[in-house]
Amino acid sequence: PDIKSPGFAISPSGAYTVPDTVIHSEFVEHIEKFPLVAEPELFMMHENATITKDRKETSGLFSSILLTQGETSSAGAKSPDVVMDEVAADILSKLPADFNLELAQVRYPVRWEESLNTVLQQ
Repeated sequence: PDIKSPGFAISPSGAYTVPDTVIHSEFVEHIEKFPLVAEPELFMMHENATITKDRKETSGLFSSILLTQGETSSAGAKSPDVVMDEVAADILSKLPADFNLELAQVRYPVRWEESLNTVLQQ
């Protein structure tokens, strides 16, 4: 089987296949049937790859947070916890007010052709 052949299964489950068309609208329609979140199988990885990726991202996030803390403090200096609290409070003060989620869901319903609406509701 050739990857350029219509219907060729790109993933083992067959969830991702090569479209049997060259017409743009049909091609887009075919792609819209794909799962919204790409599973590891698409990249020929084990299903546990998602867990590994998530753990690595979490570890990187916490490592970055720990880098913002000072290692030592001198007499009269603020402790790392106080500095972190001040930085967090400063960031929080600059954020806009929370969205009215109910109003956003009415005004911007989740639809495939409006992907930004999904972001707004997340």
